[in-house]
Amino acid sequence: MWNTWIWTSDIRGAGTDSNVFMVLYGYKGKTDVVPLKNKSDNFEQGELDKFKVKNEMQNNIFLKCN
Repeated sequence: MWNTWIWTSDIRGAGTDSNVFMVLYGYKGKTDVVPLKNKSDNFEQGELDKFKVKNEMQNNIFLKCN
């Protein structure tokens, strides 16, 4: 399990109401697309959002956010 923290910038216009996903890449492949959702209003300007992401990859990881 990974604790993932994502900070949204505090500059004017930052933030989104869109769906945000994450894919973890490693030397032996990649995870499925992981939607980043919790019980709060996520990705608002100047806010820190915290997620728990199940991770089955044990090797070095590269991060790609869409």
